Amino acid sequence: MTDRDRKRPLEERPETGATGTGTGAGRTNIRTGAEQPWEPEDLVMARGQDLTAENVERAQRDLDEIGGAAIEKTVP
Repeated sequence: MTDRDRKRPLEERPETGATGTGTGAGRTNIRTGAEQPWEPEDLVMARGQDLTAENVERAQRDLDEIGGAAIEKTVP
C-alpha cells in the first residue's frame, strides 16, 4: 500500500475495493442472494419459522409464485 492509498476511502483502496457483490459496489453485477437457488426450507428458516409441513408448503408456494422476490421480501 502506498501513502496515496492510505488517504483514499476504504472502498477505493486496492486491498478492500468493491467487488460488485454488495450494496454500494457501483457496478451492474450486484448480487443480492435471490438469484441463487433457494429451497423452501431455507426460506422458512430465513423467516425464523419452525420447519413444519405447513410452513414449508407456504414457502414453496411463495417461491413458485414470486420466485426470488420471496427471498427479497424476507431478507432485504
